[in-house]
Amino acid sequence: MAADPAAAAAASAVAAISAVMDWRSSPDARAAAFAYLESVKSGDIRALASTSFLLVQKDQASEIRLHGFKMLQVNLISVMILSIGIVLIALASSSI
Repeated sequence: MAADPAAAAAASAVAAISAVMDWRSSPDARAAAFAYLESVKSGDIRALASTSFLLVQKDQASEIRLHGFKMLQVNLISVMILSIGIVLIALASSSI
């Protein structure tokens, strides 16, 4: 049976958040983890939403949940910007 891609992404995000926050992690490990988290934020909005919702579940550590809520904010802002862009395009094309 294949693993759920959203659960795998969430597990990777949890590992990355843990690496970023662990003072025992090497600077290279923290940089790689941070780069991974930034790539999740700038990737597919559906993957970001799925990962974020899995990170904010009650069984996650508070640090993981906090980062999940921050990722949800990024997701919400992206959706709002996309929606505004669609409205502006519709308004511009209707006035022609």
